[in-house]
Amino acid sequence: MAYFRSMPHLLLSVSFAFRRNAVLLLFLLVGGATAAPELRAQQAWTLPQAAPSPEEAGTAYRDTVPEGYYRLRPVDPNPELLSPEAYFGFAPGQIHLSHDQLLAYFRYLDAASDRVRLMPYGRSWEQRILLVALISAPANLSDAALARTREAQQALTRPAAPASALPDGQGTPLVLYQGCSVHGNEASGANAAVQYAWQLVSSRNADVEALLEGNLILLDPALNPDGIQRFAGWVNMHRGLDPDPGADAREHNESWPGGRTNHYWFDLNRDWLPLTQPESRGRVALFYDWMPQVVTDHHEMGRNSSFFFQPGIPSRTNPLTPARNQELTAELGRFHARALDAIGSTYYSRESFDDFYYGKGSTFPDVNGSVGILFEQASARGHRQQGSNGSLDFAFAIRNQLATLWSTLEGANALSGELRAHTRRFFSEGLQAGREQSGGYAFGSSADPARDRAFLERLIAHRLEVYPIQSKTETNGMLLEPGASWYVPRAQARSRMVDALFARTRSMPDSLFYDVSAWTLPLAWGLPAVAWTGKAPDTGSVMRKLPALADWMNMQNGQPGQQAHAPDAAYAYLIHWPDQAAPALASELLRDDHVLKVATKGFRQKAFGPIGTKQSDADAREMDFRPGTLVLRTARQPGQPEQLARRMQQAAAQGLRIWGVQSGQSLEGIDLGSPSLEALQTPSVAILVGPGANAYDAGSIWQELDLAGQVRPTLLPLEDADARRRLDRFNTIILPHGYYGSAPDRFWEALEQWVREGGHLIAVRNATSYLAQRGWAGLQKAKEAPEAGTAPLPYAEADRRNGARYLGGAIFRARGDWTHPLLYGFSPLRPAGTSTAQAPSGEPDPTQHAAVFLQSSAPFGIKPHAYAAPLRLAPEDPLLSGYAHPGSLDQWAEAPLLYAGRMGRGQITAFAFSPTFRAFWRNTARLLHNAVFFGPVLDGNSLGSEEDAHYNGDAQEHGGHGH
Repeated sequence: MAYFRSMPHLLLSVSFAFRRNAVLLLFLLVGGATAAPELRAQQAWTLPQAAPSPEEAGTAYRDTVPEGYYRLRPVDPNPELLSPEAYFGFAPGQIHLSHDQLLAYFRYLDAASDRVRLMPYGRSWEQRILLVALISAPANLSDAALARTREAQQALTRPAAPASALPDGQGTPLVLYQGCSVHGNEASGANAAVQYAWQLVSSRNADVEALLEGNLILLDPALNPDGIQRFAGWVNMHRGLDPDPGADAREHNESWPGGRTNHYWFDLNRDWLPLTQPESRGRVALFYDWMPQVVTDHHEMGRNSSFFFQPGIPSRTNPLTPARNQELTAELGRFHARALDAIGSTYYSRESFDDFYYGKGSTFPDVNGSVGILFEQASARGHRQQGSNGSLDFAFAIRNQLATLWSTLEGANALSGELRAHTRRFFSEGLQAGREQSGGYAFGSSADPARDRAFLERLIAHRLEVYPIQSKTETNGMLLEPGASWYVPRAQARSRMVDALFARTRSMPDSLFYDVSAWTLPLAWGLPAVAWTGKAPDTGSVMRKLPALADWMNMQNGQPGQQAHAPDAAYAYLIHWPDQAAPALASELLRDDHVLKVATKGFRQKAFGPIGTKQSDADAREMDFRPGTLVLRTARQPGQPEQLARRMQQAAAQGLRIWGVQSGQSLEGIDLGSPSLEALQTPSVAILVGPGANAYDAGSIWQELDLAGQVRPTLLPLEDADARRRLDRFNTIILPHGYYGSAPDRFWEALEQWVREGGHLIAVRNATSYLAQRGWAGLQKAKEAPEAGTAPLPYAEADRRNGARYLGGAIFRARGDWTHPLLYGFSPLRPAGTSTAQAPSGEPDPTQHAAVFLQSSAPFGIKPHAYAAPLRLAPEDPLLSGYAHPGSLDQWAEAPLLYAGRMGRGQITAFAFSPTFRAFWRNTARLLHNAVFFGPVLDGNSLGSEEDAHYNGDAQEHGGHGH
């Protein structure tokens, strides 16, 4: 019953989620296990059996949850096990349980009962333990029984034989994964989980015992512990003796950013595919270890709604999802309907939401042989709120979630054979379809080996078969080289997942989408990829695990097993800016007062390296270095040259390519003392946050700069940004996507003065429209979208027609000026059939294009300028993947996507899209780093302007540049 009893296999599979904290985690859990036998005895005297009266403590509330309110099944509970009411001294629903209270109760159940085993699978950013409770009959929870169940589940995913010959899993329990409250302020699921667990664990009812014998329940009570903790604190601190049902009460209006998101304000319900967050990486590893037949995802929606369960809108189901999945979803829906009928709750299905984007908790299972089910409960967003359906109590929301937790278990038990058959058939048909269609996807690039490795980690985390390409070949204009190219065949059981991650499509089942319509991962990462047809390429063995990053870099440099080495007595180090680790090193060097410069023109040097390989004089070779190369001279730097050499070795071990040169004189191009080398300033960055700013966008920018860039940005409240003294300590301010119409005039006045006096303002998506309204830096209002028309149309079609014009999210082709500093290190893609050669000078190649992700915000306009917009939407056939209404295409036609303009002595960089969208658009995230590091060194004559006259300003004073 101790929660670490037997799970070394799981800990290994998800160790990356909390490797640094493994020792602490073991200490906590083993300590908890050691204390377990004493725990029940302690509870008898340390826990109050009823809430104290107001006279005693002043903490009781007048409203109560009626006794037996949550008893939806005749469970006949074991009196020796404390119910949640007895354990906490109050009923869940009376106040909100915090994550630490949830954790404590599940630890109690684990210590007190042989029907539950706790399994930690990771930690959140804020170091809260992520755990799942395995609940079943005691015989199913022994080490040997769990191993048999896990192997039976895995066997269904390995269809090496005809479907009829595959094991059907009979003799082992069906596996369900029931997850609660991935959005922290949708708390009814998490609070229902404690009631559900207690009833299952304590029941002496024969029917419940039969359910436990036939099923293994993986109950995840808190998918988002950081958000749950934040929300519980907010609503509990604002609760009075009587709940305030008014929608305008502070309890129901959380302080920005609210409890929906995790630490970095990320929506965890969009991360099952990209795996950018530790919570998601641990959870997906858990999913693949157990391959559950049914996955539930318990959410909340607006207070004026009722209760929704899937199926969603039929026409919006992803074509990769087999029809049988939706049939089983509908059959399970009958059990949900009966359960909600029994308690008089209103509900609906098939009218909202969809099953299209596979990055959500209810759709990810659908592309992995499971049946995912979304539940949406009307939310009190606190303890009680008045809505169009009357007064909505938190306890009522908990009871509805509890009803569908039970109905899922009962429905899955009744459909056990059909669900197992579906899993078996899913992978068997997937393998057969992959073989019939043959081919696969080849990808890779030598531009950034560390990025390639990180991308491969994602594919391996999704248990896909990936193979290294062994022979040099060229296909469809793409050069594939050993050591830098890989192949993912479609002829594998997870062929649907392969297509979900790699395929591009512009043929959609519907014109309306609840979420994004495209998410092609190679495009997001800036990785050249091509659909492979015909005979598979020459490959090595399937990749199951990748070497450590330092070993990986040595392998890519052709020096496997060599110890990292830095050239002695180098005149300067040349740092490869396209590498994903370059911004972090640049930040660290600048913070430590090193003089670091960027080359704005190309040059040819005799170079040693890259660092990390064994070197001698014979290793020096002539190399071309493109604009964007960082130059770090060894002389006149802090510390000793030996210290700098060690620092470069450490950076090389983190995936960064660095070369050493012995002379400042180049063979061709600029020398290393040229005025074309611009000194970088230490970034001092503020991200404006608070009401008005979009928390998702602000959070993804924060995470990118904090983790990948090591910039250490300050989160500056918008309400404080009108005080100039608070702005003056920053040289860069970022205004995330958002809606700033209510910002006072003094905010804009302070920001304008700060920019005019030399500040650098970066605006993202809709934030640019507020700058355009003021005509700052030459920004203008974009052209209006075409009208929908005035011809009479049926009222019933209004939602569909209007919704179809909304650009929910698609991938577009953009053309760029690759010589521009804002595009340094950015990886352009080439269309099929074009040369793979690229000039080291970085001259523009009209065949190159970039993939960008665009959403609903309108583009901005600019005054005509030759150099100020280095990235624009491609003029012809711009849609790469996803859905876009023709009106959206017309509005965005050849629109500037990235713009740099001058205002006074300062500068504005404007993005028409979110470069860090959901933290998985790795390629465009580079543009944010470029804006931070290189924006201030742009030539003043290249900047757009609010004035019509050509810029002359104080260029002479600033060496010919505007800053």
